[in-house]
Amino acid sequence: MRVNKLIVVFIVTGLFNNCNFKPKYSNVDDYYVRYAGWDYARIPLQKPFELYYLKANNGWYINTSKLEIGLEDALIPNVLGDFGIIDLIFCDSIYIYCHKLAHTSQDTNEINSPELWFLVDLEKQKFIHYIDQQEFTNFVNLRNFEQMKSPDFYFKIFKNDRILPWFNDTIKESISNWK
Repeated sequence: MRVNKLIVVFIVTGLFNNCNFKPKYSNVDDYYVRYAGWDYARIPLQKPFELYYLKANNGWYINTSKLEIGLEDALIPNVLGDFGIIDLIFCDSIYIYCHKLAHTSQDTNEINSPELWFLVDLEKQKFIHYIDQQEFTNFVNLRNFEQMKSPDFYFKIFKNDRILPWFNDTIKESISNWK
């Protein structure tokens, strides 16, 4: 009886050793396919930037701590670090386009952080802000302003398809091959 159990254990171990347990998207960087964890949701923008939604918070944020800021941006509180609430977003290979809602303190009812239209210049790794929508739209006039949508809009696309409009063709093809 003991010999039979040992034989079964060896057979099962041999079967598992020969199995290939690769994740579905094994040839694609996890950055491009991971959309959530147990306490967060995320949207990849251009590596290493991403939007994230912590379940304890009530909005989408972007981490800008890797960016350089100009002197004029240093006057805006909380420019570097976790920055939100982001309500409009788009991304291409040059810029991440964002609109951030004003944040009001619940205790004092004062504005802690103003409404901002801003860009992340991916090539220069720089944060560029605009005080109002008109100034922002003048800059992005010939770019992708009309494609700025709610992060929830892009999250639904990403969760279902794992492909976002700003992914390059190589990434799109790699992900499509696994569908």
